[in-house]
Amino acid sequence: MEHVFISYMHENMEIVDRLCQELTSRGIKVWLDRNDIKPGSRWKDAIRGAIREGAFFIACFSKEYNKRSQTDKTYMNEELTIAIEELRQRPTDRVWFIPVKLNNCKIPDRNIGGGETLHDLQHVKLYQDWDVGIQRIIEVIQSESPEPTGEMGTDSKSSGNFADQERAGTKSSQSNRDQSRELTDWVFQQADDLVKRGEIDKALKGYSHGINLDPYRPFAYNNRGAAYNIKGDVNNA
Repeated sequence: MEHVFISYMHENMEIVDRLCQELTSRGIKVWLDRNDIKPGSRWKDAIRGAIREGAFFIACFSKEYNKRSQTDKTYMNEELTIAIEELRQRPTDRVWFIPVKLNNCKIPDRNIGGGETLHDLQHVKLYQDWDVGIQRIIEVIQSESPEPTGEMGTDSKSSGNFADQERAGTKSSQSNRDQSRELTDWVFQQADDLVKRGEIDKALKGYSHGINLDPYRPFAYNNRGAAYNIKGDVNNA
């Protein structure tokens, strides 16, 4: 399937990483700015194209968004504007824009056309019950995703198509694993950088989060132990 675009505030990076991991572990490809914008590309054009080409748009609202959007500029507002323009051109009987609450926040009263606002789109409260919320998101993505076209026959040509589909499925699974590994690598790199800046408590959370994503990284346990040593916590080192 096509990707799912994730719009979020960088202050909510940790919980958004967790959301992405939940989706990718179920074979859903996500598009995240810090992972999918190629070096040297025009990042605004990349974001605009990714929103318009995405199978779904998930808007992650939070208290941090509410605060920033009222006092400072945030590019998430621009992403919402592009997404709303795209939403207006899509069929109203198909889900595309999925509002998500990461914490007890307000969803902006943005006009989406036809006398409706973002409040008229059913949202998901991840902060109330994470597992139930994730399951609801996955169910709507799977149920609303376009079905593959073409019919399966019994002749050699159809068998060839089936083989192609199997290879495509294998390639897709490998892509999802690669994407998940890239995400975990990024989490560990951020934790390493936090140690260098002396932000040990944040680094420890980062290492633990990365280990939860992928527990088969021996160096991560070593680095976390070293961070505990720096903190003076020899019991956990």
